[in-house]
Amino acid sequence: MSAIGFIKMMDSNPNVDYSGLYKDYFKQFSKKERIDAFAYSMTMYKVTKSLFITNTELWIDFTKEDWEEILVNNNNRPEISANPDSRIIDLYEYDDLIILNKYLKINPFNILLENKDKMSRDSLLNSLRYGYFMSSFFFQSDEFLIEDLEDFSNISYTELKEYSKKLILEGCENRLDTPEELSSWLEEKIKTV
Repeated sequence: MSAIGFIKMMDSNPNVDYSGLYKDYFKQFSKKERIDAFAYSMTMYKVTKSLFITNTELWIDFTKEDWEEILVNNNNRPEISANPDSRIIDLYEYDDLIILNKYLKINPFNILLENKDKMSRDSLLNSLRYGYFMSSFFFQSDEFLIEDLEDFSNISYTELKEYSKKLILEGCENRLDTPEELSSWLEEKIKTV
């Protein structure tokens, strides 16, 4: 079964805990297949974040360049108007941005801005607006993060921090410290796009 086929199976059987059953399942696939599978998961409601937490072998060797590919090529993002309604809370197509900021403590918006010539202005603007309006969803206290990892993941908080440091050494920037700082920073970036 392909990596994408496995994700489809997981989605069609949401009551089955695949994390223990198929803990190392994604290791058999090439990095390109895993990048495609991760990107495909963002077309499915509430799949990407759980895959990230429970199947770390899917993404643990992704480089900054791999994350750039995922972020830039995510053409499935819905439009975010200048005055959105509350339905944007359930937009799973932006989960890649949340994962990088919330769990890896990497600023995904800097990656997008560095690659703005590789994507449409609308796609970039929608991503920035989503972060601006939903900035509180991009943060979680370390205590809750540690608890999530202990309860559901096969990676420790220390290992996750080490992976984040590796991304920073490759040129990623640390996230901003608070939702308010992120919102303010994004408000300024939106004006220049």
